[in-house]
Amino acid sequence: MKQTSKILALIIAMCMVLSIGALASGEASGGMSAPGGGGGSSEPDSYDAILDVTADQTIDGVSMVSDTADQNIIHVMDGATAWVTNSAFQNGGTGGGGDAASFYGVGATLFVSDGTLYAQNDTIESTVSGGSGVFAYKTGVAYVSGLNIHTTQTAAGGLHVAGGGTLYAWDCDIETEAPMAAAAIRSDRGGGTMVVDGGRYVTKGGTGAVYVTADISIHDAYLYAGGSEGVAIEGKNSIRLFDSDLTCTMLPSELNDNRVWNIIVYQSMSGDADVGTSEYDMIGGTLTCNAGPVVYNTNTSSYITFKDVDVTYGADTTYFLQVTGNSSSRTWGRAGANGANCVFSAYSQDMYNGVVYDTISNLDMYLLDGSCLVGAIACDDSLNGGNSGDGKCNVTIDASSVWYVTGNSYVNGTLSNAGTIQNAYIMDTNGNYIAGSYEYYLNMLDAQMKHHKAVVLSFNYRTCVEAPAPASINDVHAAYQYLLDNADELNIDPSMIVVHGFSTGGQFALCLGFRLKKYGIKPRAIIASLPIVDDVNDNQSGTFSFYNAEPDTIDAWDAEGIRLTMQMWLGEHYGDPALPPDALPSRAT
Repeated sequence: MKQTSKILALIIAMCMVLSIGALASGEASGGMSAPGGGGGSSEPDSYDAILDVTADQTIDGVSMVSDTADQNIIHVMDGATAWVTNSAFQNGGTGGGGDAASFYGVGATLFVSDGTLYAQNDTIESTVSGGSGVFAYKTGVAYVSGLNIHTTQTAAGGLHVAGGGTLYAWDCDIETEAPMAAAAIRSDRGGGTMVVDGGRYVTKGGTGAVYVTADISIHDAYLYAGGSEGVAIEGKNSIRLFDSDLTCTMLPSELNDNRVWNIIVYQSMSGDADVGTSEYDMIGGTLTCNAGPVVYNTNTSSYITFKDVDVTYGADTTYFLQVTGNSSSRTWGRAGANGANCVFSAYSQDMYNGVVYDTISNLDMYLLDGSCLVGAIACDDSLNGGNSGDGKCNVTIDASSVWYVTGNSYVNGTLSNAGTIQNAYIMDTNGNYIAGSYEYYLNMLDAQMKHHKAVVLSFNYRTCVEAPAPASINDVHAAYQYLLDNADELNIDPSMIVVHGFSTGGQFALCLGFRLKKYGIKPRAIIASLPIVDDVNDNQSGTFSFYNAEPDTIDAWDAEGIRLTMQMWLGEHYGDPALPPDALPSRAT
């Protein structure tokens, strides 16, 4: 009864998240290869098993060994029910695997094709290709709890559904080691349904932790993908992760043109998944990334939702979201026609590293319920091999959310902003500025140059997204030193240098002053307009706002903006009272 309650609770939660996703969508429209490889294998007429269960049967405390490839140890069929508890199974032999194993369950250790399997506190050791731990196929339904499963060969996943099978799992401990088609949580052609609650699911051989060609929900689980993406979802299928911890460690390979990602939403065209819209939801929990985009969507339509996920970024993480076509080297669609159509919704979600799309794709992005995007939104057709189209990027920001822009951004559709856009230089793909105040800064510099008959040096520095403190101050210091070193060539008086900065630039102007003081250097003056001088956020300040020259655009700044910026700038030193004034001016004594 207790297990039944847990299943119902998880299914109800699934329905609630589907409702959230529908609200987010509005009116808008793997490192691993497909496990079966798209082969033409047909369903077998019969299966070879050590034990065929054709009538209700209890199996408790037994030890069973198979040393024959393509042999099931237990096969539940003919509408029977089997209770398998406290038992040990060893599945060995040579050969086996392939499509027959991936699509139809040939060689799986515990296999149910027509009937019900209850398995509890069993141990499965599989060293044969195709020797999955538990496989539910067609009208077969499996309920498994407390299983310990270890597989070492190709096409030998931990928990597996295909052909419409159904599997519910609680608190299992699963490790797989093969380099292909051996996800700890796996599905294949014909799909099915899987619900996983609790447990540990580790893939060590370079295959993703979860491969999705079914409808899969996972709650409160630990998921680890060694050398691979964490999740691969293909075609008209769905995965929902609730309060789970997912670690992705994909490495470059020639198979993928040395590109990497952490989660991939795609269509392989192998035939293993119906063509249609993919759904990926991650609610709560943690996501640890290695390199490449956090989420890569290509050659399929998708609804993707993130809500309050704690994301850890690797040193080589490129974007939070990439929605583009691909070079077609993996036959993921036809080059120039393999873009993605993505509706991405963020609820109470912090996101760093920005977003990229291409013009053969469509992206509708929603920042909702206090979400924060830090980074640029870029448009880059080189990511699909240089093909172009008329795809659109639309961005909607609700009143509680914010986008901190860190570079030139391209929104070639609609930008609907009821919230906050900071530091905005936002263009459409024709190069027209649609938000922000780029001309304001150019005009200001030009006016200063003419009024004071001065040489004005304007330069770029690394932002806190690109590198933490003290990188930006080092860059500003280098610019000042450039003026000193080239004073004669520039025809300037080194004793008459004035440093002027606005907002973050004002902070860095003050920081530079304290830095130069250490070396006995004094600028003629420092002008700091609206600088950030502290990282204290004890009380919410009033919001400072000003309208830009562009119609219906606004910049705003408050204590929450300062907190987010200072956390990125100072990293682990955020809040440290011992910081020097050339990091935070308020630390001066």
